[in-house]
Amino acid sequence: MRIADTNSVRQVNAIGEKALAKPNEISSTERLLRLIRGSKGPSGRTAEVSSDGKPKAAAKRSAASFFPVSLKKKSTIGIDIGRDNLKMVEMQGVAEGKPVLVNYEVVAFENDLVAESPGFPAFFKSALSRFTHGRKAVSIWAAIPSTNVDTRYLLIPKVPKKQIANAVYWSHRREQAFNEKETLFDFEVIGEVTEEGSQRLAVVSCAAPREEIVTLQKLFSKSGFPLTGITIVPFVIQNMLRTEWLSSEGGNICSLFIGRDWSRIAIFSNANLVLMRDIKTGLQSMVEVTAEELAGKAASIPEDPDEEELSLVAFDEPTPEMEVSAAWSLFRSFLDGSLSNDPPAGERGALPHVPADAVYRAIVPVLDRVVRQVERTLDHFYLNVGKERVKTIYISGPVIGQERVIDYFASQLGLPLELLDPFATELPEAVEVVPPESAQRRGVFAPALGLALSGEGRTPNFLHTYRDREQTQRIRRRNQGILAAAAVLFLALGGVFFLQVQQLRSKRAQEASLQQELDRFIPRVDQNLILQLTTQAISDYTDVDAYANRYLGIAVLNEIFQTVPENIRLSDLRVELGPKTGGASEGGPRVATVTGVVLGEQLDFESSLAGYLVRIESSPLFSEPEITNQGPAYLANEPVLRFTAKFMVLSKPPIDS
Repeated sequence: MRIADTNSVRQVNAIGEKALAKPNEISSTERLLRLIRGSKGPSGRTAEVSSDGKPKAAAKRSAASFFPVSLKKKSTIGIDIGRDNLKMVEMQGVAEGKPVLVNYEVVAFENDLVAESPGFPAFFKSALSRFTHGRKAVSIWAAIPSTNVDTRYLLIPKVPKKQIANAVYWSHRREQAFNEKETLFDFEVIGEVTEEGSQRLAVVSCAAPREEIVTLQKLFSKSGFPLTGITIVPFVIQNMLRTEWLSSEGGNICSLFIGRDWSRIAIFSNANLVLMRDIKTGLQSMVEVTAEELAGKAASIPEDPDEEELSLVAFDEPTPEMEVSAAWSLFRSFLDGSLSNDPPAGERGALPHVPADAVYRAIVPVLDRVVRQVERTLDHFYLNVGKERVKTIYISGPVIGQERVIDYFASQLGLPLELLDPFATELPEAVEVVPPESAQRRGVFAPALGLALSGEGRTPNFLHTYRDREQTQRIRRRNQGILAAAAVLFLALGGVFFLQVQQLRSKRAQEASLQQELDRFIPRVDQNLILQLTTQAISDYTDVDAYANRYLGIAVLNEIFQTVPENIRLSDLRVELGPKTGGASEGGPRVATVTGVVLGEQLDFESSLAGYLVRIESSPLFSEPEITNQGPAYLANEPVLRFTAKFMVLSKPPIDS
């Protein structure tokens, strides 16, 4: 049958890695392996786990790594769940922009355990508890397979901020429809770009299966370690670039990942992934041609594959399972460099020895197929997206341990080729652990390390999509409004409080001044002294009043004579001061009556009399003056005005004691 790669070039934001996993060992395979490799048995464990089940990395770590807990920096843990092992990496200081690698570990699954097994949550909880030392206050990130996530690089018109989500949503659906109930949609705005003279927004959008997200979230919840974020492995290198863990030196870079069943080509520009292509050519294709070499067959590989789609290795008949299993073991030996051209001494068996050169020659057509796909992707990026060539290619996957494969890619692609080593970073003092010895063993930690560099605002998170971010932003704006109002109110109350404090200080200063003035009085004034003084004052006032009443008549006569003008002569005076008892006047009107004549010019009589009344009224002893009788008369043959006036005599009453 013929399996063809029909995937067209997609502009997506994705990159990922999967560790090379071994198929299950069976008795027939063991016999074949003994024939090929002599008495050497299967390795049994993953590269990072010793025979007693303890991670070797833990034994190689420095003393500081045994105490990864920081009282100041929060830990971020990236977890990569592979086919047969669990890889974990712990970072500190990611949120502060100063990431430090403090711990890593790989734990192999036991007894054919898989993620779907009933006992997996218990195993998962035990592994996480050991790795985190029982801490719960950690940020944990994990990933779902990117092959099931439709990720696209879109250019949308520059629209108002509130309309971006709607524009991205319909742009994605126009290219690839999806079921809203079964799919979770999210996007990230990269920035503005100029296309054909107009400003547009570059956006990365993702449509992920909701069921896988929920399943992974439940797995962590059952283990007692809730997830902070779920993303996809394609964003791993993007995390490394954005945190400057991996340097792009300001140019476009390409990431080539060779996986078990497929490979991925991803291109990054300005630390943003802008183009990615998945191809169905991977280690499995190389193993199949290795199996053909083992069986003495020739693989049917076209010399010039079709330009529209690249075919994989094709076979007329299915390869026997025993041969494929043996080929996997043989191919692993080739990748780690343990397979030589010389047959081992004392080899026995029906199958001949396959030298390393033969395996290399068998997989060259597969490698060439990958090279052609990379070249086409780079050309498509240059012509349609970046307008600038890619400067560097990072290669990752199990093939990085085989120098001949790396050299082949480097010679064919004609670009600087570097191994993706997650433990190699230019950040100062960023690695506090001793990394694994081989590049192949270091490379398998790339997904977990990239996940440990995740953070809100940096990494797309399916647990906190754009809808959640919008809701968070609305809540943040509302909280900011409340805080602003509270701040204004606080300032107003603070102003009032300040004024009251100033007034209080003024009152206290005034009180102190009065107190000092009061202290100068001797004797000290108190209530008893005031009562004594009041009694004395009343007594003195009573004496004065009695004295005044006694001499009131003389005062009245003196005042009357003082008020009489020169042109008026009094002929009669009568003063009634009322009865007296005990020297004080009591009751009865006090009235003075005077009779007299007005002398002078006859025309001035009335005015002179009026002036006399005014003078009487202005006196402090008299009030209410009035003329009771007036008329013409003659005095010494001169005309005069005869009058009789009456007015009240005032007297201040005694104080009521």
